[in-house]
Amino acid sequence: MRSDMDKVLVERPRGGAGYAGKGYRKELQRTPPEEWRGREGMKARWRGGSKHFSDHLGPLSRFLLSNVGRPWDLVYSEICEGTRRGFPVREHFLVHVFQFVERSAILVDGVPCHGRGNAYGTPLSNYGGRSLYICPRTGLLRRVPVRDRR
Repeated sequence: MRSDMDKVLVERPRGGAGYAGKGYRKELQRTPPEEWRGREGMKARWRGGSKHFSDHLGPLSRFLLSNVGRPWDLVYSEICEGTRRGFPVREHFLVHVFQFVERSAILVDGVPCHGRGNAYGTPLSNYGGRSLYICPRTGLLRRVPVRDRR
């Protein structure tokens, strides 16, 4: 795993078209100086003036999917080795890891099912939920089998 995976996941790269926003300089050139604003907020130039929050989950998903079949203890130790203990970024990173991996799965007639909560005993599905689980028998990271939608 990359040593900076927690930064790749959480930190957003800078915007593309310069810091002034698209068309800001042209508009400023066309406007006579007496019509310029006296004061202008920092966020007014940026895409409608709102900040946004996003996490880049693609690299994390690819890392976990590439480790299907490996023991979960090794995968988890590799994840923890790349992040520093006691920092909020690590906790945030682990929240996203556990959004992909069902840790408390049980096997009912060979089918992986939820092992706790309101969904106890219902089969895991890869539709809008966790796509990986830890096999309770072997401790290996496994992919949730694809079920037919019909």
